[in-house]
Amino acid sequence: MKKILDWLIRGKDGKVHIVQVPNILIISWFASILIAHFLAPGAAKTGFANLGMAFLAIWCYLEITKGASRFRQALGAIIAAVMVYGFFK
Repeated sequence: MKKILDWLIRGKDGKVHIVQVPNILIISWFASILIAHFLAPGAAKTGFANLGMAFLAIWCYLEITKGASRFRQALGAIIAAVMVYGFFK
């Protein structure tokens, strides 16, 4: 079990990579969604919500392709799958 856990959370550098300091894309996603939440329904609310989803989609892509550990790569893939599911819900 320890080998599997190490394989999952350790990066190529041998360090544990589970949580990282939020980067600009996550901060931008959160800010966009927060702004959209407080706006009245209309073009601005839709625009900020869509902008937030774009930031999150870019973050997912970067995590899947360049994530520091397999856990981070899987996290990006899971969030991307949830986003795609939400489009068809």
